[in-house]
Amino acid sequence: MTDLTITKAVQTCMACPSQWDTWDAEGNYYYLRYRSGCGSVDQYENENWVDAPWVDNPDQTQPGWIRRANTAYIRTVAEFQYGHPLDGSITLEEFAAHAGITLAPGLDRTGFWRNIKNQLTEEFTGNEPALRRVDNLLKNVNLDQE
Repeated sequence: MTDLTITKAVQTCMACPSQWDTWDAEGNYYYLRYRSGCGSVDQYENENWVDAPWVDNPDQTQPGWIRRANTAYIRTVAEFQYGHPLDGSITLEEFAAHAGITLAPGLDRTGFWRNIKNQLTEEFTGNEPALRRVDNLLKNVNLDQE
């Protein structure tokens, strides 16, 4: 069990992998990912870690070298194996239990479909026809479903 308590979670992918952008009360960013029966909690400098520079010649003989090659990587907080090697779907509660992290009471939580709508709305702000199409496409979707 770690001492990490997540206060905000945004689901960025539902399955294969199930993944979340998460933050603690101090604003530290953590990337949660579950794929192929393996889960990991990695801390990065911020949620834009994918765009960070990569080290040219990481020591590929060391476990986790691919993570450490990203210059925004800070540390791996937890890793676990659960389920079948082809599993790629897990709830946030299951993930937290297996990773040994805590979800704060009153967790600020954004499900996958709400996140998609928020991103599309931001992308198409000022483009009313596009915003109407987004609303029409998502009208039958439970936006709070994970």
